[in-house]
Amino acid sequence: VEFVEQSRGDMSFTWEDTISEVLSMLGYGWSYHEIVYKRRDGSDHLRPGNDSQFDDGKIGWRKIPIRAQPTRLRWEIDPSGGITGMWQQDLVTGQAPTFIPIQKSLLFRASIHKNNPEGQSILRRAYRPWYYATRLEEIEAIGTERDLTGYPVAYIPGEHIVANTAVYTDWQKSLRNMRRNEQEALVIPSDRDPESNELMYDVKLLTTPGQRQIDVSKSIERYEKRIGMTMLADFLFLGQDKVGSYALSGNKMSLFGVALSAWADEIAAVFNRHAIPRLLALNGMTVDAPPYLEHEPTETPAPNLLAEAIGKLTVA
Repeated sequence: VEFVEQSRGDMSFTWEDTISEVLSMLGYGWSYHEIVYKRRDGSDHLRPGNDSQFDDGKIGWRKIPIRAQPTRLRWEIDPSGGITGMWQQDLVTGQAPTFIPIQKSLLFRASIHKNNPEGQSILRRAYRPWYYATRLEEIEAIGTERDLTGYPVAYIPGEHIVANTAVYTDWQKSLRNMRRNEQEALVIPSDRDPESNELMYDVKLLTTPGQRQIDVSKSIERYEKRIGMTMLADFLFLGQDKVGSYALSGNKMSLFGVALSAWADEIAAVFNRHAIPRLLALNGMTVDAPPYLEHEPTETPAPNLLAEAIGKLTVA
């Protein structure tokens, strides 16, 4: 136990940074990490990254860095369906791909359905509400930028439209650029038709009577809440609409805590099954009953609830 704890704190990358990289599996569906070892020969500032806090000559973890998801070229699968490793491509220098065997790597997955090495992103179910919320935000931004109450329409002599003249092109650009900002202005000629005495050029706004039937902001909020629901994080919206009780928020946060605990268990299981036994074997230690990692509780009882429970137990 002491040796594994030493190795965990003796890496060139901090343990927190390593776990942060591992958590990229939630977005991508998978995270592949290559285990880099070092011999613990004490501190040597001439070997950055290889120095150690210990000088017992044992083999420890130097770092467990991620092999970025965009650099994945392809996977190697054996005839029985097992994952033998990943080919990594160099996106900068264009060097030949490098094979990273699974024996010296750790593969974290959000889902292992059909033993797919790339798992499945937990954001998959959030894509549809995200897509619609993004499109509606774009529509809302365009409408805000224009800051108009209607649809701009220009009237120009038909001969320019038929001949597709430069005048017609310029009017098209003017209409597309009509919005409220520091450059808002439009100059039109005051020429009138000699027969009807009507303006030959004119600009109007087609407006609809009354207010619009759809409130875009409410639609965006609805889709944002659905995104939160897919992550069990919809408790973040409680109180924003002036509704929601403390008890309801506690129940929802409890579900979120259970989900966090499940992901932490998944990460710890990979270290316990692969990383720690390999480290012990490299140092000639027994792996019959190896030490294991486990996370702290993701939830802690509120002090007032704990005090109330202790008080009731004391009375009983």
